Amino acid sequence: MTEHAPIEFRLVVDGRSVPVTPGMTLGRHLDNDLIVAGEDIADHHLRIDLSMRGPVAVPLGRTDCHLNGAPLELPTGLKPGDRLQLGQTRMELEARTDPPAAPVAWYLYRPGEDPGLPVRDVLRIGRDPANDLQISDPHVSRRHAQLHPSAGAVWVLDLESANGTFVDGERIRGARRLFDGDEVRFDRFACRLLAHQADDGTSVDGSGPDAPRDAAGLPNPFDPQPKHTQSKDPPAADPESGRPGPGRGLLTPAWIALLLGGAACAALLVAL
Repeated sequence: MTEHAPIEFRLVVDGRSVPVTPGMTLGRHLDNDLIVAGEDIADHHLRIDLSMRGPVAVPLGRTDCHLNGAPLELPTGLKPGDRLQLGQTRMELEARTDPPAAPVAWYLYRPGEDPGLPVRDVLRIGRDPANDLQISDPHVSRRHAQLHPSAGAVWVLDLESANGTFVDGERIRGARRLFDGDEVRFDRFACRLLAHQADDGTSVDGSGPDAPRDAAGLPNPFDPQPKHTQSKDPPAADPESGRPGPGRGLLTPAWIALLLGGAACAALLVAL
């Protein structure tokens, strides 16, 4: 299991970068954490809750809120790069780690299928053959969900699927941050996300010669062809004993001399 890299979230609005804090409120009233001016802005317009799974945008009352161009009416999870609009005021969610997160190669493992599917960029999941991961199940939507790697982590986004996306058994709305070992289920089709260490021989996308390896640097148990190193040459003979190394012939010069000496002694004894 990899460590959970701390992520700092910020809202970029009107050229300003404002840190997101737990329970942060946005609106026209002076007691908000972020004051947003405008006649189309309510006194208390939006709240952002923060947890280990990432931010959740919560509209306050019947306010004019949009997320990525679509109306925002219910509490919805956010991911880095999401665009919020309150009335006519636009803002974007940024995420970063300090210090930068260690390189990690993420893989999505499917039941009975090896190796895992690398999560290098946006990974599209659904019943449509155009998806990166096609699930031929009538209960799965054509465009069901997406995986987004960002800020050293992976986020799963439900695309308002009919039968839902679940993280460790909980149905999500919008996006949620995933962690190493999490089970993510698309309706009844379950997968597991695992992180592998990206060392000097393995790039972040898992394309290096030693990939995949698990987060502890051990050979990946899902690798169907583990690599075993063998010495090409057998051990050399012991120079002190004159004994041959394994796999070499027995008639070395030392052994020939020993045999000739023994024969000469036997002949001398017979003559006496």
